[in-house]
Amino acid sequence: MQALDWAYEKAVAGVPGLDSADEMAQDYLKVMAAWRTALIP
Repeated sequence: MQALDWAYEKAVAGVPGLDSADEMAQDYLKVMAAWRTALIP
């Protein structure tokens, strides 16, 4: 169970040199919005 707690904390808070899960999701949404805008004239 400690391993799952550790992994969850790292996914939520991030690890040095990497974004957190929330930051990655926000970046993904920005890229998808830009991509969608580019495809729809």
